[in-house]
Amino acid sequence: MLNNTCFGAAPLECTVSIGAIYRIFVLPMLAAAVLMACILGVGVIAFAGLASGGTLSRGSAAMLFAMVIGIYVAALLFQALIIPYVQARTANAVWSSTSLGTHAFISRLPVGGYIGLFLVNWLGIIFTLGLFVPWARVRVARYRAQHLALTVAGSLDDFVAAEAVAASALGDQTAEMFDLDIGL
Repeated sequence: MLNNTCFGAAPLECTVSIGAIYRIFVLPMLAAAVLMACILGVGVIAFAGLASGGTLSRGSAAMLFAMVIGIYVAALLFQALIIPYVQARTANAVWSSTSLGTHAFISRLPVGGYIGLFLVNWLGIIFTLGLFVPWARVRVARYRAQHLALTVAGSLDDFVAAEAVAASALGDQTAEMFDLDIGL
């Protein structure tokens, strides 16, 4: 998406490598594998208990129930930790390898802080029955913007002025091409 975006006539260029993106997903994939192994283990224990006698003993049923609850909590934690982890690391990788002409972006989105923001927003959405969603989205956008910077090569005023002239000329040519009269 960034490679097909322009500011005036200056294109954004993203040079993030596939390897950088794949490295982000190593930890989540390992966590997902462990979670799936636990789910499989609970299933095997449940079927083994049922297959041996047809019914579970009271202790086995309690243990199975505790394991199912544990897996449910682990799945919620997985979602609450892994999703913001992937989002923060991906944003850092993509924006830190993006440039606008001669200028470059730097993203230093802290993973721990982003996870904390995500958890607080999640709890706010749950306790307000969804009314917190717009505020949560604004909080996330503000947090991401606070940790994104532009390193400027040369004068930014000259760059903006040159792009405004180029954009104006492009708009005039487009209006001419479609034979639109946009004068007042």
